[in-house]
Amino acid sequence: MMGKIKGFTLVELMVTLAVAAIALGIAIPSFNQTMRNNSSSALGSELAGALNYARSEAVKRAKRVSICASNDGATCLAANNWKEGWLVFIDDAAADSTAAVTVGTVLRYWSDLNPLAVISARKTGTATDVSFIRFNSTGALARVDQLGRRFTARVTDCKGNAATQIDVGLAGMLSTTKQACP
Repeated sequence: MMGKIKGFTLVELMVTLAVAAIALGIAIPSFNQTMRNNSSSALGSELAGALNYARSEAVKRAKRVSICASNDGATCLAANNWKEGWLVFIDDAAADSTAAVTVGTVLRYWSDLNPLAVISARKTGTATDVSFIRFNSTGALARVDQLGRRFTARVTDCKGNAATQIDVGLAGMLSTTKQACP
């Protein structure tokens, strides 16, 4: 005598697949947004880490150390193009107040950033873009002018408070705050 065969009917299977498809249709866009927001936060943290690294190397080596926008790991970009990557190096400039960098020994290079990265670097309180920041041997911001620096970093299409604002004061200290994505 054969027992009753247990299993799913075709209708039960179709209803299960329909419910799963609806759940995935709702979850995937939310997951993608979460990934963009996490990428945006990580970009800001990575830039803040690079700025702190440049400052600590300046103090450790008792030399001028700069960080600039770079796309090749050997030279600085003239434009405010930080989304291409950045370079930390010993700056062989003649003085703290020299308005241009002289790339000496390269300490570290960041590249392969998120292609959706949006980064700006400006003199604090102005719309003037900057292409480099120089720290002197005490870790203070080299006095090219009497203004600090402000970076904003985010990924295109982020939502909520996933953008990062990094302020570098004249003493070289960094402060980071989360900002609303535009």
